[in-house]
Amino acid sequence: MAHTPPVFLHNGRPHRIVGELRPDPDAAFGEAKYNLLQRQRSGFGGLLMSWETVEEERVPDQVRITLGCFGDAGGWTSRLPAAGFAR
Repeated sequence: MAHTPPVFLHNGRPHRIVGELRPDPDAAFGEAKYNLLQRQRSGFGGLLMSWETVEEERVPDQVRITLGCFGDAGGWTSRLPAAGFAR
């Protein structure tokens, strides 16, 4: 079963924060992890819904390494929730 990220309301519109892996030859694992802030869009009277990316941030490689080894982010925090998009 696929993981569904939690949805929260901001200014009356549904938002979510999702993680995405993208190929990156300069990254430690050959791919970089990004946190994406997405806003729900609807069209045709709410029948068709999709998610648009509003903001994104790259998670540093050392954070991915320390999370995998020690289960700790080493003091790094995402700026997305701190930007007023609290979950």
